[in-house]
Amino acid sequence: PAATQPAVYGSYSKGCFEGGIAIAADGPTWQAMRLSRNRRWGHPEMIALLERFSRDAVKDGWPGLLWGDISQPRGGPMTSGHASHQLGLDADVWFLPMPNRRLSAAEREKMDFVSLLKPNSLHVDDRRWTPSHAALLKRAASYPNVERVLVHPGIKKKLCDTVTGDRSWLRKVRPIWGH
Repeated sequence: PAATQPAVYGSYSKGCFEGGIAIAADGPTWQAMRLSRNRRWGHPEMIALLERFSRDAVKDGWPGLLWGDISQPRGGPMTSGHASHQLGLDADVWFLPMPNRRLSAAEREKMDFVSLLKPNSLHVDDRRWTPSHAALLKRAASYPNVERVLVHPGIKKKLCDTVTGDRSWLRKVRPIWGH
């Protein structure tokens, strides 16, 4: 990382940043996954938001969150997996509650990412989807400094089909194919 004032340059898919910090591998309400990738770096405001989000998610029935990719130490293009994540301003959240124990480094590398979709389908698997998934997305969209929450189109459809009451937060939840 560059030890300077935080700054971002370019766009989410064509940019870099400086002055970033890494989220701790373990926190009271989170664990970072795939540590060997060295992709847990972000703008300090983003890291603070992720820490807050993980604490707030406990109120929504999550025992803690598992963080996937955020960014590399200075951002820029990754060798695999993402076109975005170059500015340290976006992060992957696993839709799997944090276990009640600390995962080993090996477990963090090998644990399967669990899809909420039916196998070979574009639709959410109702056996995996819970109201706490919707609550987590609503929480993420509730922060004023969150511009958008990107999800698979099947998840967006599930939200549109099932959310009742105030639906204004759904405007921030946007479908995206792949990542």
